[in-house]
Amino acid sequence: MGMRKAAAALLICGALTAGASGSLIVNFDDGTGAVTGTIELVEIVQGLPVGGDTGLPGGVAPGAFDVTLIFKLTVDVGEVSDLGIGITDGVTPLVSTGAGWIPGGNVDITSISGTPDTREFRFDEGGAGAVMAGQMSDLMFVSYSSLALDGSLDLNFMITDSVPTFTVTVPLVPAPGVLVALGAGALCIGRRRRR
Repeated sequence: MGMRKAAAALLICGALTAGASGSLIVNFDDGTGAVTGTIELVEIVQGLPVGGDTGLPGGVAPGAFDVTLIFKLTVDVGEVSDLGIGITDGVTPLVSTGAGWIPGGNVDITSISGTPDTREFRFDEGGAGAVMAGQMSDLMFVSYSSLALDGSLDLNFMITDSVPTFTVTVPLVPAPGVLVALGAGALCIGRRRRR
């Protein structure tokens, strides 16, 4: 399901907060309180993240100079079986160049589906097929050839659980602590010269 289809789903706006490490955190709620939690933009790096794995079904290795956003999902109430991630310029979806996960000790990501404009991550916890209340996912990543991090782009999350899919949209403006060792050109951030 692409972001265009997801737009027809119930739109629930997330609240943005800054995490202790300076990360961007999106709080989500399905509108009824049956599914709540957070999606955290943990880090932005260049190319394939350390420990990154693209060997899952649907995984795509990013280019060496691509901008890679690393996310983590935490569920407080309910469960989440799939998480779609995409970026738009308000209307038009951006095409991602890579997607994968960083294996760890949390809920596994079992496959990546969707299209290059919306990468969908499927979870599994001991056969339950979801991230359950009180759990967090392993890290997942989506890469792009370049990104403007000036608030002109929207970060879209399509959350699937036992109720209909809902979408959370927030501006893509990461906290300064999230940016790690990236070339300014890759992020489309220019430096003005004073005369």
